[in-house]
Amino acid sequence: MDWVGYGIEVAWKVLGDDMYAGEKKTRKPESGEKNHLHQPVNQSFRKPTENSYSNHSTGNGSRPPPCITGDTCWPPKSMEAYIQQTGRAGRDGTQATAVLFWNKSDIGRPDVTQAVKDYCRNCDNCRRSLIDSYFGFGSASSDKNVPICCDICDSNLKNDWSFTPPLNSLQIHAIRTAIQSFVKIQKIQISSMCVESLASNASYYVNAENILKEFKLSETIANALSSTISQLLEIQISK
Repeated sequence: MDWVGYGIEVAWKVLGDDMYAGEKKTRKPESGEKNHLHQPVNQSFRKPTENSYSNHSTGNGSRPPPCITGDTCWPPKSMEAYIQQTGRAGRDGTQATAVLFWNKSDIGRPDVTQAVKDYCRNCDNCRRSLIDSYFGFGSASSDKNVPICCDICDSNLKNDWSFTPPLNSLQIHAIRTAIQSFVKIQKIQISSMCVESLASNASYYVNAENILKEFKLSETIANALSSTISQLLEIQISK
């Protein structure tokens, strides 16, 4: 929402009324309104948010009761800011969950404190204990009244993703050529368009079920193709 709002502001400053299609219509700002753009945009965000995410904290100052999940889409600058953001969840006394989304680029920003970087990279110590230690409180690990602690204490709470880097044109060409040879040797009846799709979306077709879903092939051939594509991907990515 933050970046969408920023994008709208930039478009307005650069294009003015030209950012809209159709007949230009101007409207005088209402009392207390900064300009004619903010009010309708604010309302268009608030309505779906209130209806669809009534149990979430959106991190922009809203307090929909009761809030049971706090989602932070990038690491805050400091631990103080993080506590302020996650503190919007669980204010009614019920169990609340805080989910922080981040990547190496996020925590590499110079304005992110070392404490936040250490908290994100932590893979061994209880996160509640880290927070308590930072603010000078006792260890949370001894609190037996906490039903759910953190992803370090409970592996079922882990949310780790690995992303396959996009292939360049040379890598796609190499995979395409290898698939064409495999198809020819195995005498598989498949169109050149399907081969192109398999090569261009190789990481998706590592799963044999996706090949079965997209193409009319036998399970044996689908498994053989997915295994071949997986090996080709490993070779290309390791180069």
